[in-house]
Amino acid sequence: MSTKFRDDIQGLRAIAVLSVLLFHVDFFFLPGGFLGVDVFFVISGFLITGNILRACEDKTFTFGSFFLRRFRRLVPAAVATIALSLIAGYYIMPSDDYEHAGRSGLAALLFSSNVVFWLEAGYFDAASHTKPFLHFWSLSVEEQFYLIWPALVLLAFKFSRKTGVAVVLGVLSLASLIAAEIMFDRYPSATFFLKPFRAFEFGIGALVAVLGLRISNGPGREAAVLLGLIMMTVSFVVLDDGTRMPGLLSLIPLFGCTLIILSPDAKFSKFFLENRGVRYVGNASYSIYLVHWPLIIFYKYLVGGDLTLTDQLTLSAVSLAGGAALYHLVETPLRSPSFWGASQKKSLTRVLAGSVCFVFAAAGATLIWLNGGLSWRFQTDVVLRLDEQELRQEALAFRDRHNGDDPTKADFKIYVIGDSFGKDMSNALNLLNAAAYVEHKWIANTCQGVIADRVAIQEQLGKQMSTIERIRMCERSVEAAFQPEKLAQFDLIVLASSWPGWSTQFIPETVRVIREKTQDTPIVLVTVGAQFRENVPVMLERADDVKRLTSIPADQLKVSRRQIRTQLAFAESLNIAVLNKLGLMCPDQNCPIYSAKFSDTPFYYDRYHMSLSGSEFFAGRLRECNQIACKLLKGDIPADGHK
Repeated sequence: MSTKFRDDIQGLRAIAVLSVLLFHVDFFFLPGGFLGVDVFFVISGFLITGNILRACEDKTFTFGSFFLRRFRRLVPAAVATIALSLIAGYYIMPSDDYEHAGRSGLAALLFSSNVVFWLEAGYFDAASHTKPFLHFWSLSVEEQFYLIWPALVLLAFKFSRKTGVAVVLGVLSLASLIAAEIMFDRYPSATFFLKPFRAFEFGIGALVAVLGLRISNGPGREAAVLLGLIMMTVSFVVLDDGTRMPGLLSLIPLFGCTLIILSPDAKFSKFFLENRGVRYVGNASYSIYLVHWPLIIFYKYLVGGDLTLTDQLTLSAVSLAGGAALYHLVETPLRSPSFWGASQKKSLTRVLAGSVCFVFAAAGATLIWLNGGLSWRFQTDVVLRLDEQELRQEALAFRDRHNGDDPTKADFKIYVIGDSFGKDMSNALNLLNAAAYVEHKWIANTCQGVIADRVAIQEQLGKQMSTIERIRMCERSVEAAFQPEKLAQFDLIVLASSWPGWSTQFIPETVRVIREKTQDTPIVLVTVGAQFRENVPVMLERADDVKRLTSIPADQLKVSRRQIRTQLAFAESLNIAVLNKLGLMCPDQNCPIYSAKFSDTPFYYDRYHMSLSGSEFFAGRLRECNQIACKLLKGDIPADGHK
């Protein structure tokens, strides 16, 4: 079995880490960049299994030496990343998020991040931007692989040498793939995060190592490398976070990676994978992977909002530089046996020092977790409820409680169509008029409550809606929302969404279809509201004097006033009522975010979604408003009086 160092595999590592990095900084052209992690798993399966087998054949394998090498390779850089991130989080993160960071940081140190994140939520959920150690899930899977795999290989090798190893790994890999495919629909988070459903990805690389497979034909090697690169690239570009993976579709990038592993010494590899720059990124890929996600998270905390192209390029460059620094200052020196000392005394001293650093990091993470994220860091003179998740769930629960009543029992029935901003509108209307029946038809943000050709706008939506499966889902959801018999039940139809740039152009067609199906039912279009540059609970927690921070100047908002002007123009051209939500919520060019008159909670639980207190404030503004849209929402004018 060959022991030659493979520069092309370092190139594969570079592709894997760069794809993940570009995905995490939200570059639209790589919606499947997260599959770089799957490529890492194949590489690990190939290299680790090969190393174990060579040691078994030479009769030199010991669990102690194996785990010591893994420890030197992985733990020092990980501990440094976690410790530095917790220190940065002390100054940047709000208490609730910092408390969670302590818990997940401890889990990362104990190789169990994947289990913690599986129990909480999915990798692509809305709260992922508050988790600086989320990316450690894959490292935990890999570390769990290192704990189990050597024993399996050793036992199988003793039983029937390579044949036994191949059979065991083949059976386990096939079982893992089948389990992932079957279980994904019922338990998607478990399938994504847990080791048993990822074993086949390691197994593919492991089987190549065990069987000693390689393509010996020269032209065949070149074609295999080219095809492998194409398969991985297509996967990164075409697949997205809505694709059903891990499972059969995962085999596309995995087999692409495998084709390259099967083709050592290919000339094509020397050009694309073995040049000096690519090899360097591959060598530092572990450190780059460690530092990139915390940097992105903390940048978003400080800057807020979506990343601009400048932000994306800056974060990519800083991540590469930070990874290079960690690689040279921590990973490389501490993975060398010479660092730990040739003499027994020196070795013992450095091992003890390393153990102390590990214990201090674990103790610090535990302290943060068990002490509420050290909330005393922020001294305020007013006690507020600032838990984003708690406030979010409270608003969602209120919406759900008022979304299933019998519409026939009410004299005034309102139908709200839209995404989470429609939820906010629904809550405000329920608080505005308890006697009215308000039903909210939730249509996902990536779909929007508009009549549109979903295939035609696929490119505009990028990664969020690049699959036929998602397009069909949107079509079904929108079709159900605009059924004539559904629309006919209501006295008023309200269109309230986040209105991303692509969706506004479809408002006229949506209004036309509603009018065609209902004739005289009035329509109210609700524009976007306040969008702050930072989470409102975070701003309030950091404030020296909450009593003074009760509003934010409107000129500090991150909102498209051009978009609002376009929607206001639609009101005139389409002869519908329009509610300028931003103008209503931000009187006198100031946007209130908290008032002791309402409750002990801010008006927003993140940068733009309303808490129940915010909905109550919004309802009060509607109650005082005399615009036509407000009168329609209050039921103060008849259906034919809105023109």
